[in-house]
Amino acid sequence: MIRACGPKWFGSQPDIGKLKRSSEYMFNYYRQEMQDSLRERMKTEGELFLYTNDTAATLRLLPRINTDNPLNIELFQYSQANADMRKFLDSPRSAPLYPYLITVDSAVIRLHKGITAYSDSSDQQLLLCAYDPEQRIKVSRLTDDTTTMPFRVNWSIPLHDTTQLNTAFAKSFPGINILLAQARLRPSFHIYMVGQARHNISKERFQTAIYELNRLLHKSQVDSNTFHWKTENRQP
Repeated sequence: MIRACGPKWFGSQPDIGKLKRSSEYMFNYYRQEMQDSLRERMKTEGELFLYTNDTAATLRLLPRINTDNPLNIELFQYSQANADMRKFLDSPRSAPLYPYLITVDSAVIRLHKGITAYSDSSDQQLLLCAYDPEQRIKVSRLTDDTTTMPFRVNWSIPLHDTTQLNTAFAKSFPGINILLAQARLRPSFHIYMVGQARHNISKERFQTAIYELNRLLHKSQVDSNTFHWKTENRQP
């Protein structure tokens, strides 16, 4: 029965190679369209501020594009990314953008509230990340799973107009002084602090935050001269 009716039910065998080439072509096409749209969008997004001891780090606002292929099937290599890019291109002026770090080892890290992902009424947010590509941690507690990933912690500092920065920093992360001290103990340990104009963080407000972070770094005997301030997406 299947032999007799199979071709009628399922049609001819699909050309897998042709489908893959088509998917790859659309991936490159959507990527170029997205880059053009982002270039226009960034004209209205405001400046991005980065303070870090990673001299090669850059900061970008990007849509969330999932490039995972968990089944490792070649045909589906671009499927999810294409769907996400199409979704962005449907509404390029209003689609959400997220801050991403590109680190010294070319890792791409999306910044988010992390362990401090609680509800807060403040529109002003500082985003922070600690990252060490040479310090590996186990992904699973299972003894037979040896998969590891680089150490990384994300957290945020919500601010109000009346917020004392020293109090905000102290409450933002339990044991923050111990965490910051790793920058002295491990040369590969990087700290990133990010502010965004679109989150009501002005240049002056970010300068004040740098002063407070430096105070904590000095308290942990970390040389703040290894840190630098970078402004991305400068506005004319």
